[in-house]
Amino acid sequence: MGLKYNWQMLGMHLAQPGYAVLSLVLSLLFFILVYLVTDFDVLHGNLGSVHATIYVVLNLLLAFVFGIYFSLFTKELIGKRWHHSGVTGVVGASAGVMVTGCASCSLTLAALLGLGSFIALLPFSGLEFSILGVALLLYSIKKLTDPKMCATDR
Repeated sequence: MGLKYNWQMLGMHLAQPGYAVLSLVLSLLFFILVYLVTDFDVLHGNLGSVHATIYVVLNLLLAFVFGIYFSLFTKELIGKRWHHSGVTGVVGASAGVMVTGCASCSLTLAALLGLGSFIALLPFSGLEFSILGVALLLYSIKKLTDPKMCATDR
């Protein structure tokens, strides 16, 4: 029982209409928020089309994974089965949300905290945080669908 079981549990979870709608709505809201706070002309002009394309793809992936994570986490809270993967997911979501582009191209939490200069020093201008966010959210989803932790209705 490895990843195949996790995929089955995730499929069972998303087969429930309420959780599927919650995942979709949160994913859309997350991406719309990122879209609204990002100036794509500045992003494209400052960092180039390759960076801008990777940025959009990573944020689509982050939004999709965030929606799934949040619906799984909601099910955990409703079932009162809190464990450490919830914390990992919150850290992952925070890492992804903190830097949603270059510090000058978008209004980010990092820019509000005054971390724009630090992010400008990074080799990929903050894309590292988006990758970290996606990785932590995927890890959290794996833990939330783990057979040792999961007691899903069958």
